[in-house]
Amino acid sequence: MPEQSPLHTARRELERARRYVDQMKAATSFDEYEDAWMGFLDAAYRIPKRIRNAGLQTIGANENQQFKSWFGTFEARRDKDPFLRYSFQARNAETHSIQIATERQPGKVSFQSTGATHIREIRGYADGRMELIGSGSPLKVEFTPSKVIMSSVVNRGVEYEPPENGPPHPHAENALPFFEEWIDAAEAKFFSD
Repeated sequence: MPEQSPLHTARRELERARRYVDQMKAATSFDEYEDAWMGFLDAAYRIPKRIRNAGLQTIGANENQQFKSWFGTFEARRDKDPFLRYSFQARNAETHSIQIATERQPGKVSFQSTGATHIREIRGYADGRMELIGSGSPLKVEFTPSKVIMSSVVNRGVEYEPPENGPPHPHAENALPFFEEWIDAAEAKFFSD
């Protein structure tokens, strides 16, 4: 059996994080989306832990301080990024309290008249289409679908705001290269032959 890299568990967590992003994007219910989001938070939390454990358990005492210093620079980068900082704190708040790091935002339909309009009937269809039956000037109809958005959390008495009041999956997807870079840099600096 070939010897595994000390970072194989970090890479496995990165793949889990990728799968959870895909699950968020494909979710057909709020529950599926929120479960995938929580899965992403856990995987993203574990990646640095796995890197740190690999370094502390396999690097000799002489290089240990160098590893800790190097690792700290990546932690500092994570803490400066609004989404990465928020996701780390959101995971802790969800895991260690009764808080939920998401909010379900209902959809809405708005109508804007371009003149005198009389609506006799509004028909909604299972495929999401809507038909207005009436007379007069046309209406401008705007539909905003319901969605899951990130919400503020409190961890250890400090409130953390999400980077925006939007869904987390675009941010989670954009965070994946950072974690991959962290693993690759550790491999190159401390675990290459």
